[in-house]
Formats: sequence, structure tokens, C-alpha cells
Amino acid sequence: MVEGPRACASWGSRTGTPWSRRPVSKNQRTRTVPRVPRQVMMLPHRAAQTRIEVHGMAIDWSDNIVIANLADEPALSDELSMICERIESASETDPIPHAVLDFHEVSYVNSSNIAQLLRLRKNLDARGRQLILSGVSDEVMSVLVVTGLNKVFEFSPDLITAIASIQIAEPGSDGA
Repeated sequence: MVEGPRACASWGSRTGTPWSRRPVSKNQRTRTVPRVPRQVMMLPHRAAQTRIEVHGMAIDWSDNIVIANLADEPALSDELSMICERIESASETDPIPHAVLDFHEVSYVNSSNIAQLLRLRKNLDARGRQLILSGVSDEVMSVLVVTGLNKVFEFSPDLITAIASIQIAEPGSDGA
């Protein structure tokens, strides 16, 4: 796969991909650098699937699994609160999905983010659903280890493994 300026014909013009001015390093001046669009991975599920775009956060739905591709702060707080509100607003009789949070773009979590994650885990656990944190960076994992939360949350190295572990653990699942 070709990456960088040759990945797309519109990279050479300012009409295609959004451009930003940001420093390349401390010793260099700012230069125009293309901002790479976020990629959304559509994963195979046994159930039908649709994709919803909410405030820039991609959410992939199946009948019983939601995958949220989280962005770094300041959007992380908003995205986590939106997921928490959705789970909390469901009535006791409404089925809620398992949640997989993709942290591969997140480089830092603060105490507010941790509180939101704990609240989300508590609500999902009360309804017999799983919360799996996927693609957690070393920086974020170090915060979770120092706080002892690495024993509270379930982790997965990638989205495929997270989905497979949910499907295997699902009662009545044939493991496929």
C-alpha cells in the first residue's frame, strides 16, 4: 500500500485531503503537512452491520457488539461520555451490546477518562456485557498499571481478537 503524498491523486492539491500547518520537529519551521484521514475498519460479524458516524467517532454496530474508534483528547472525553449516555439511557428490557473501545489513537488518559471507563464498565457488567479495551498504547497502559486498573479491565491487542473473545464467550455461541 502506498502511503504519504503518492497515496492519492488529490494529495498534491489542497482540494482533496485536509492540510494543516504543524511543526515537523523542534528545530524546523512549520511546513504544510497533509493530515491523514482516519481509517475505519469494517470487521466481519455474523450479524448484519451498519456504520454510523457520530461527532467524528466511527462506530461499527452488529447485533451485539459495538466498536468505537476513539480519538485522542480533547475528543476522548466527549466520545466516552456519549457511549456512557447511550448505555445508561437503554431501558432494562432493551438489549445492549458488548463494547470494544479501540485505543490505538489515544496517547494519554486523565482521571476523568478513567472515571468514565469505570462507569461504562460498571453499567455493562450489571447487564452481563463485556467491555474490552483494544490497541492500548504503552503510555496509556502504564497509567492503568500504576492505578491498578489493569486488573479491572479486559485488554486485547487488536479488534479482531477482541471480537473473537466476545463471540467465543457468548452463551449459545458456536464459536464461529
